Amino acid sequence: VTKNSAGAKYHFRITAMNAMGVGEPAQTVDLVEIIEREEIPDLELDAELRRTLVVKAGGSIRLFVPIKGRPAPTVTWTKEETTLKTRAIIDITESYTLLVIPECNRRDAGRYDLTLENAAGKKTAYVNVKVLDSPGPPLNLKPKAIDKESITLQWEMPLIDGGAKITNYIIEKREATRKAYATVVTKCDTCSARIPNLSEGSEYYFRVSAENEFGIGEAVETSDPIRASQAPTPPEMVTITDVTKNSVSLAWTKPKHDGGSRITGYVLEAQKKGTDQWTHVTTVKSLDFTVKNLNENEEYVFRVMAVNLSGRSHPRQSKHVVIREQSTEPEFDLRGVCQKTVIAKFSWDSPENDGGVPINNYVVEIRETTSQSWVELSSMIIRTTYKATRLTTGVEYQFRVKAKNRYGAGPPITSEAVVAAYPFKAPGPPGTPKVVAFTKDTMTIGWNEPVNDGGSEVIGYHIERKERSSIVWHRISKALVVGNLFKTSGLESGSAYEFRVMAENIAGIGKPSKASEPMLALDPVDPPGQPVPIHVSKNVITIQWTKPEYDGGFKITGYIVEKRDVPSGRWIRANFTNIIETTFTVSGLTKEASYEFRVFARNSAGAMSNPSDPSDPIICKDDIEEPRIMVDAKFKDVVLVRAGEVFKLDADVAGLPLPSMVWTKDGKDVENTSKLQIKMTDLSTTLVNKDSIRKDGGEFVLTATNVGGFAKHVFNVKVLDRPGPPGGPLKVSDITAEKCVLTWAPPADDGGANIEYYVVEKRESSRLAWTNVVTNLQVTQYQVTKLLKGNEYIFRVMAVNKYGVGDPLESDPTVSDNPYVPPDPPQTPEITAITKDSMVICWGAPVHDGGSEITNYGIERRDRISLRWVKCNKKKVTDLHFKVTGLVPGHEYEFRVVAENAAGVSAPSPSSPFTKAIDTLFKPGPPGNPRILDTTSSSITLAWNKPVYDGGSEITGYIVETCLPGTEEEEWTIVSPKEGLKGTSFTITNLKENQEYKINVSAVNSEGVGETASVPGSPKAEERLLPPEIDLDADLRKTVNIRACNTLRLFVPIRGRPAPEVKWSRENEEPLDRATIESTSSFTLLVIQNVNRFDSGKYNLTVGNSSGSKTVSITIRVLDTPGAPQNLKISKVTKEDDVGQYSIKLSNTAGEKLVDIRVVVLDKPGPPTGPVKVEEVTADSVTISWKPPEYDGGCTISNYLVEKRDTST
Repeated sequence: VTKNSAGAKYHFRITAMNAMGVGEPAQTVDLVEIIEREEIPDLELDAELRRTLVVKAGGSIRLFVPIKGRPAPTVTWTKEETTLKTRAIIDITESYTLLVIPECNRRDAGRYDLTLENAAGKKTAYVNVKVLDSPGPPLNLKPKAIDKESITLQWEMPLIDGGAKITNYIIEKREATRKAYATVVTKCDTCSARIPNLSEGSEYYFRVSAENEFGIGEAVETSDPIRASQAPTPPEMVTITDVTKNSVSLAWTKPKHDGGSRITGYVLEAQKKGTDQWTHVTTVKSLDFTVKNLNENEEYVFRVMAVNLSGRSHPRQSKHVVIREQSTEPEFDLRGVCQKTVIAKFSWDSPENDGGVPINNYVVEIRETTSQSWVELSSMIIRTTYKATRLTTGVEYQFRVKAKNRYGAGPPITSEAVVAAYPFKAPGPPGTPKVVAFTKDTMTIGWNEPVNDGGSEVIGYHIERKERSSIVWHRISKALVVGNLFKTSGLESGSAYEFRVMAENIAGIGKPSKASEPMLALDPVDPPGQPVPIHVSKNVITIQWTKPEYDGGFKITGYIVEKRDVPSGRWIRANFTNIIETTFTVSGLTKEASYEFRVFARNSAGAMSNPSDPSDPIICKDDIEEPRIMVDAKFKDVVLVRAGEVFKLDADVAGLPLPSMVWTKDGKDVENTSKLQIKMTDLSTTLVNKDSIRKDGGEFVLTATNVGGFAKHVFNVKVLDRPGPPGGPLKVSDITAEKCVLTWAPPADDGGANIEYYVVEKRESSRLAWTNVVTNLQVTQYQVTKLLKGNEYIFRVMAVNKYGVGDPLESDPTVSDNPYVPPDPPQTPEITAITKDSMVICWGAPVHDGGSEITNYGIERRDRISLRWVKCNKKKVTDLHFKVTGLVPGHEYEFRVVAENAAGVSAPSPSSPFTKAIDTLFKPGPPGNPRILDTTSSSITLAWNKPVYDGGSEITGYIVETCLPGTEEEEWTIVSPKEGLKGTSFTITNLKENQEYKINVSAVNSEGVGETASVPGSPKAEERLLPPEIDLDADLRKTVNIRACNTLRLFVPIRGRPAPEVKWSRENEEPLDRATIESTSSFTLLVIQNVNRFDSGKYNLTVGNSSGSKTVSITIRVLDTPGAPQNLKISKVTKEDDVGQYSIKLSNTAGEKLVDIRVVVLDKPGPPTGPVKVEEVTADSVTISWKPPEYDGGCTISNYLVEKRDTST
């Protein structure tokens, strides 16, 4: 319900309406307020997005997420907590958001966060995207070790591996003077590699690319060139300049050789006395350093190492030094006093013992020999020389000097007496000074000594300078300069300065020299690299060099090349015009002559560098070297270019003599045009193609040729563009008033990329505007719907790849109209299978289907008491019958049917007669599958299945009838009981042997006897002969174990016709007296109660009849205590010791048994036990007694024998 007022409250009611009118309304219970409902934002991630989304590089990342919320939530897409770049296309509606990144690459992998937010709340989710691509660039590429012939590189694995394991690294190099890279290592599975065979002193760039299963990734390049050099020599000298109680000041000089690479710093280390460990102190660029925070009174030694790009030099050690303040007063010797001068200059040596503290200054005093008092001339002298002036000619003087440190002055030393006189003249002017070194704020000048020293040795010089535009000279040497070099500082950058020098001897200062040439105060330009030959012939040499490492702060504007004959020629200029490039061809040379070359660099400020190192000697002769073509690694694969862009093919060429170069394509020479340009130099060539289109791609072949042979390289260029039109024609088929089917073929030209989808558009032939039909179509067929009947349409299809939408393919004009009409009405329906709540409706198909297949039948019913037709089927019906359910019992209904095809619905069929919904009963159908189970000489057993149709009433029984075959009139006899059979099987008895019979079976329900079903054939009453079979249970096939005293039951099913005879027996024909045997025609049972060990053994069962016999064996093991041993015999009887009770213990798994055996040895008894005692004596008798013998011989003593004898016999 729209157009309501916000904030207002309303009641709503709903009323139903039919053909009879409008019914009563239903009203909402409460007032409904018109307000905006707030709903917390929610989203639904597809199952694919819940897992990691895997996309191949070059494809599109499409993240479609349905959303909801009221008010419509604000949608924010971020990647790794940063807003997505502009190349991500984001579409947002109230129901969904779509993020599309076309042509994705490895950098698009990662986690994408989606945030929904409105006034009701906030919801977040994320999608992980994995892009399968070649890997990103390796990290932190730098040299690990450098020597004069090789460089070892190391790097770290790429941050992005492209979704696959890194399997290899490719290393390339190029000289700093070349543009093309050459591959030096193609197989490297570690993060370091040594690059050998480099030229000492040459500079190289290197780059490394990682490789995985998807290809070679982006390369990382060294930011600065790396010079192939070695470590420098150690610093020349390390001296200690000052010592305090906690610090030492050190100074050192540069190494003699820098190893071919600029010194980048110095490493200072310290070692305490008594330890072997060196401790790093600092790394500095200057030539001095003060080490602080040392331990007082401890002894140290220091060492310094020079560092260049190749590494550290060997160390140079200082002397051992003890950290403490020294307080000894200084001592020194005075020497070198000049006599007979008006100006007395004298010098002395430093004291041998400086007291442990550096000398701060010297104090010089003078006195006339006629006086005892000393006059101080100067107390702030630092050097060990002094010049005393304004002496009186002819007067005799003495001088004394004292050394002074922070603790005071030491004892003086006194000179001999000196008479002041003027025997010499001032020296002449020195040679014209020259600037030998300069920077933007310092200059170092040098000069030659004066030709005339005035008769006295020159003791020093004074230096003056002025700006070129000035006329005033300023003295810049604060003290007397000893030597022929002087460095001045504090200059203004860019200004020109002149210098002059004055010499001084004992007689005084001479005349100044001529002024030097004006020199600009600028940083010096480093010399260029050593020249190397790149082409040599009999009278022409082309050399090449590298730019200076430092240009003095101004752009290099040119070079000067000099040459000389080897070995004794002088340097002469070789170029007469300015050289801008770092190559130069020197012509007019002598065949077979040897030359050296050197190069000067000049910057825009006018500063000229020192000359480069001379080249190695080069002999002018014709060398033949086969041409070589060197290209960047990217040109070894297919070069991919977007349409409209420029592609550029570069190559470096080498060979002697210089090869000629030709570009060809498709076997034809490539010519220079405004669109395609070719540039060539002696050693390189470039092909540039502008505004590339598809046909510009192909194979470009570069051929380099000289007398030594030829070289060839093929550049494969592929221009990526929008696809061409789909393959035609665009067929329009299956045309109806509302739809049609379009069919086309894929485009012959896919634009260099896979076709992602198709776009279908349409327009009416009377209009010019095209309307979109479908996008993102993946197949080459589509059904267009929602056409207007009778309108004429034109369709077109465009293929889309990742580079855009291609050209369209159009169809011929097509009129949308049906080729068919609605069908005729179906035939009058008939009612079958009536019940109280259902009926089965059958009807005939329409005479004419209208030219289109019947897709559905609609069944309608009407109650006699109603006026409205009600549809009966909710699903489509294609059969010609339908069961209508849900009827009201006792009501009368009529039915009609309508047919439906693609053109519409037919008119309804004629109505069926009214039919009452009541149950209708019928006799049952015939029983199913009557069959014979068994026959005997007097019976037949048969069986059957229940009828498929029970007539609507329960089956109450079955009737079986028989009839003799072959009679003219079949007389059927009911053989089943009168009350009928309840089961589905029956045995007919009292039949004649070998007589054939026909048999019928009928089912009976409440309506009567149903249709009969006949047993196939004419079964005969005869005995069936079956050989006997024994079905032994699986347990009886194994040994049967039973414990003693239990009952053994052997139940074995048997079968056979006639009934087999059964015989049980034991092996060895042992009797079965204790066994009870029961046998029938189907089984036999053997029972033995209270079994014991004697029942163990094998039992044989034999069954047999006239058809054969069969025997099986069953093994029985009775678990019982063992029986008594058998055949016990006494084999040997010895002494009494063998008499006694013997026990025999028998045991097995069922138990154990103990048997006692008493052994009696039968023998004569032993003698009675004495002594024989006389108990009583009479006149004619004597009574004697004794004890029984200890051994009775194994049986009872039966009697004793008493003997006597006369003592005299």
